[in-house]
Amino acid sequence: MASQIGVCSYTVRDFMTNKTSFRDCLKRLQELGFEIWQGGKAACCDSIPEMVDLLAEYGFKNITGSAGYDDLMSNLDKVIADAKAFGVQHINTPTLPLKNRVSAQGYEAYAKEMNEVGKKLRDNGLKLIYHNHAMEFANFPGGKNGMQILLDNTDPENFGFIMDTHWASAAGADPAEWVLKLEGRMDIIHFKDYAIDPNPEPQHIQDIGGVYKIFAEIGYGNINWKPIVENCRKIGVQYFVIEQDFWRGCPIEALAKSKKYMNDVLDIH
Repeated sequence: MASQIGVCSYTVRDFMTNKTSFRDCLKRLQELGFEIWQGGKAACCDSIPEMVDLLAEYGFKNITGSAGYDDLMSNLDKVIADAKAFGVQHINTPTLPLKNRVSAQGYEAYAKEMNEVGKKLRDNGLKLIYHNHAMEFANFPGGKNGMQILLDNTDPENFGFIMDTHWASAAGADPAEWVLKLEGRMDIIHFKDYAIDPNPEPQHIQDIGGVYKIFAEIGYGNINWKPIVENCRKIGVQYFVIEQDFWRGCPIEALAKSKKYMNDVLDIH
């Protein structure tokens, strides 16, 4: 079976500022058995072909490009060209503009725009996928939250998702339930655990009303993983990508802990 566990580039961003540290990072990840990369061009690489060659040198395949709202709306030709240079099928877009977040109408307007962008990408053999945070689960008058509005107002052929388990949990949503809702729309999922620490250190850990939320290694937080994995398999998720925004100690060691739990307990390889 081909590898299904990937590394989100954001997790190891501190290693991507120069080629020496990036090579060391890729070598260590290779030794841990990782083969899947998910993310855009590293700052230390002069071009996407250089990045592709560097990843391939250490046995990695990238699975997504990345594009923000402004690029999707005004620079789509470059987004498409970059994706072709990377050899990827999916374009990951991270969150919607601030102006669209405050109302159901804002989500509907964004959905309309992205549906049109997604159609253009599909015409070029690409898939647009949306990465959620917690805000999309805010409820609006009428009983729908932002995620549901995006789901209801886009064509499954034009607009997919790369759901983040941590942020869904942070919003009080059930990630396993949402996996099923995204059937036919999700080939890649972000795995990230959600833990609580009463004595937080370092200071980047968030204090939410006295509840200190931390980004944890898979299996070291409070998320119930087995039903999520079961539902991912039901809907045909292809890649389980580890993303940990912050960590204690070394991010590569955190990735090793997550991968071991996913291998040994969740039977993902």
